[in-house]
Amino acid sequence: MIKICPYCDKELDEDNYCNNRYCWVYRNFIINPKDSQTTPKPAISIKDLNSEQDRILTKLKQVAIDKGHDYNGKQQVQGDTLYNLRVPSILGICDDPIQTCLMNAANKIMRLSSLRTTDPAVKGESFMDSVEDCINYLIYAGLFYKENE
Repeated sequence: MIKICPYCDKELDEDNYCNNRYCWVYRNFIINPKDSQTTPKPAISIKDLNSEQDRILTKLKQVAIDKGHDYNGKQQVQGDTLYNLRVPSILGICDDPIQTCLMNAANKIMRLSSLRTTDPAVKGESFMDSVEDCINYLIYAGLFYKENE
């Protein structure tokens, strides 16, 4: 009897596994080493997604205030909290602040790629901290882009 995956309608193998790498079942089932049973990873609901987005965005607002103070407190008080991201273009290192933001985001992405498989050497700076920093750099790039429109 041929068994069909309920998600992608492809045939299951002899062990009842879906081998379609694009299928939800294929991507979201893992082997439980304790009992060698397949157990589904929990799906991420829209409620879970929105809750995490709210948590991250709330934290990012405070990070922007704190880092703005540390990097350029005087300019932050004067109304240019992202002044430090303008400096590389003022010095001729980058073409514009957008390029600076994208370069910083790319550095964070490289760090994230590395941290997927190893523990951080810099303690106190987690995988999620780098995710959040990257998000902030992309938001900053968007603001500089809008500033130039």
